Amino acid sequence: PTAVAWSLDGLSLAFSTWNPTATPAAEDLHVVTVATGAITTRSLGGHVIAWTGAGQVLVVQNRTRTFSLLDSAKGELRTIYTASQPDNFGVVAITPDGTRLILRPAQRHRLVIRDIDTGFERELLRLRDIGSPVALSTDGKAIAFVAGDGLYVAPIDAPPVRQPLPIGDIDQSLGGATMWWTAGGRLVVPPPGVLAPAELGALLADHGLTTLWLTAGLFHQMVEANLAGLAGVRQLLAGGDVLAPAHVRRVVEELPGTRLIN
Repeated sequence: PTAVAWSLDGLSLAFSTWNPTATPAAEDLHVVTVATGAITTRSLGGHVIAWTGAGQVLVVQNRTRTFSLLDSAKGELRTIYTASQPDNFGVVAITPDGTRLILRPAQRHRLVIRDIDTGFERELLRLRDIGSPVALSTDGKAIAFVAGDGLYVAPIDAPPVRQPLPIGDIDQSLGGATMWWTAGGRLVVPPPGVLAPAELGALLADHGLTTLWLTAGLFHQMVEANLAGLAGVRQLLAGGDVLAPAHVRRVVEELPGTRLIN
């Protein structure tokens, strides 16, 4: 509780102070209207887990296992699914048009697709140890997911898939790779072993990578030893621990084409 949550310009805040303030705020959704700059705040009583291209937000109330859909324009919140025993399904994705849910039972051996309006469900595929996240392509026609140590893709508007297409071997900790694929991106997994800052910079340049995630420690190393190697990165995500303000300033000042996200 006494550990420092964040520190900047000589000021710091402990987790014991930060958590009671941050947790309630995480259950409020702030919607910004781009044209007017108006900000609307809606208390959700839950957490956002997905959003759709139709301006809808999928919300889960963890205590009741209830999933709701919020229309960000109208401010209307409606319950669309409640997980129940014995299968205890959980919603893991929603189609871009906001009409269907992808469900995964607690046993993690299959995925089910459910029509929100009719409640009709059908099995999508079976595979052992389906992990998270599960993500849909931008056109809503295919799904990418992690299972065991593999990354797979399968169509959703087809008979139950018995053999999903493997598209690579991947560690479960890199399950977020599905998110880049759904946006039309390409995933680059570095070779085994520890990369020196110069080697990481060369890898970024060789593949033309534009989005990069670094742990706080590796972020600090790159800034100190090879900041120029990050020049081609448009979105740099770093976290997992406190980022040193001096290192953050160097990135902001010396890499104007890079957006730093903590």
